[in-house]
Amino acid sequence: MELVHAEFQARLSDFRLTLADRQQLQAEYSARLATVPHEYRLRFIRPVGCASLPSDVIIKAMTETLDAWAHESQERRGVLRGRIAVLSPAVFTLPAGSDTSLLTKADLVRSTIARVIANIADVEKMPGAELIRAGANQVALAETRIRLEDLMQARLDPLLRVAGRGLGRDSMLWIAQALEAAQAKQRASEMRAEAFRQALREYSGVPTAPSSTTSKPAGASPSAPLGDVQALTPQIDRTFIEGIVALSEVNTTFRQEITRNVIVASTEAASRAEVVEHYRSLWASMNSPAAPSLPPDEVAKRLDAITAEARQATQQFNDFFAEYSRVAFRPSSAMFTVDQPASVTALSAFGTRSFAILVLAAFLATPVILAAACLVLFHLRRYVRSAMPAQP
Repeated sequence: MELVHAEFQARLSDFRLTLADRQQLQAEYSARLATVPHEYRLRFIRPVGCASLPSDVIIKAMTETLDAWAHESQERRGVLRGRIAVLSPAVFTLPAGSDTSLLTKADLVRSTIARVIANIADVEKMPGAELIRAGANQVALAETRIRLEDLMQARLDPLLRVAGRGLGRDSMLWIAQALEAAQAKQRASEMRAEAFRQALREYSGVPTAPSSTTSKPAGASPSAPLGDVQALTPQIDRTFIEGIVALSEVNTTFRQEITRNVIVASTEAASRAEVVEHYRSLWASMNSPAAPSLPPDEVAKRLDAITAEARQATQQFNDFFAEYSRVAFRPSSAMFTVDQPASVTALSAFGTRSFAILVLAAFLATPVILAAACLVLFHLRRYVRSAMPAQP
């Protein structure tokens, strides 16, 4: 940005430019300035009291300041969380010539709709997303998400339960296999969440619940500590307190990270449990002898209509994200880049001493300037009088 300023300032300083040329240069300058990315420069102004600071210390302080700012912006304020991959309507397209059964296609469409809904939920967490409207009808993001949820719950799930029994034995095998896979993923998610909880309990020093088969020794005190480790009374002094303060920040950060992992794993386990319940209800409806069934042609027709509507809603979501990307702040992949190494430039400050010298110089130069002005005025008057014609 500074280079653009310097370039156009040099071009505009040409006194031979006409008014039209200056207007054209100003328009070009505005266009160039709009395309230049916003860049900032970090300066360290060293006052008189800090003049003895070494340059290496100043450069190190400036580098650590940038690192601390980047960590604060990324970890706590979530500046880089806006980089979200958006699913396109092409996710509903199956490979050409595939011999997939209708129930498998319907289940794939349902899974894809669930992924798009989760993608919309991620975009909704971005700041200002609830204020954007896109498309000819000015549709909000919440309306698109509600439309997909209603499409899956009110039309696709009933179609799967009605059409499952009439689609043959292959469909039942697919549901059985999908149910086993969903149960395995649910168990893995629950084990992952429990592993994080166990790690958090062990790190925090919280004893685990004793097993029901373990008998309590006779005569043991209820307040006795678990294990054979004796309680130690540390000598509280300044070194001990400083050690606690030094470890508190790292300890808190690690606990927060484990807690976040527990929340993510528990949420994933809950979503896996929902998928398992869906396949269980679908399996029960297929094995029910009183369950109604639809012909395959009608199932294919309804499935195509649902897929087309889901594809249209996904396109609305893409239009919304394009509008949001146009008006919102889009951070780059890195918080900051160093274009050139840090340099030290000495700037002379205009202090009290300089002001006193300037006043003294002005006081001494004033009589000389006044004398020269009076001399010029005197000679100018003599010249004017001599040039005038003599009057009779």
